[in-house]
Amino acid sequence: MITIIHGDNIAASRNTFIAEKNKVVSPTVLRGGEFTLTDLTQVLEGGMLFSESTHLFIEDLFGKVRKKDELEAYTSFFEKVRDKYSIFLWEGKTLTKQQLGLMKNATVELFRLPTSLFSFLDAISPKNTEQHVLRLAKAVADSGEEMVFTMLVRHIRLLLSLRAGADIDEVKRLASWQTGKLRAQASVFTTEQLLMLHSGLFTIDKERKTGAASLPLRASIDFLLLRLYHE
Repeated sequence: MITIIHGDNIAASRNTFIAEKNKVVSPTVLRGGEFTLTDLTQVLEGGMLFSESTHLFIEDLFGKVRKKDELEAYTSFFEKVRDKYSIFLWEGKTLTKQQLGLMKNATVELFRLPTSLFSFLDAISPKNTEQHVLRLAKAVADSGEEMVFTMLVRHIRLLLSLRAGADIDEVKRLASWQTGKLRAQASVFTTEQLLMLHSGLFTIDKERKTGAASLPLRASIDFLLLRLYHE
């Protein structure tokens, strides 16, 4: 049996992966890019380097192994042994149809973030509107303030990099339509506005981690956005 757990809702997919792993007395856990096909054979056949296991949990195989021929070798191996072993693959992103097609007999569990979260992120601009406030409230209600904050940090980082013309790997991995959409949104900001948001989010995160925060996370996000609207 092969189970692929993936999607942009990393918290939910990760919790599911961990829950499956906790059901097993002695799970074998490997990370993509840190093992070879020979290692896999030893894992599943009880070789000298590994204890015998019928449950294998692999993290970030597609994220770490980029060469197509290597991925095909791994996935072909999984297909051959799927009736004898339980293999769980977790990816901290949404896999493409081509990637999923490498294991056509796998059970796929896709975890998506609520559309309200992306509506909130896409609506951020230097203008304060009632609609934007409603979108923030809806995003927090659907995804939780922690997820909203995490995605907001990522979103502002992407906008800033595009506005400043920085060439970062995170932008390179985006689809062309995503880059175009972000570039259009970045154009309505000044570089100074995006730097202010980036710095403010960094401060919020630092204060939360050090116990110095004087406001709840949701309120901190609200006040930061208010600074943007009044500058």
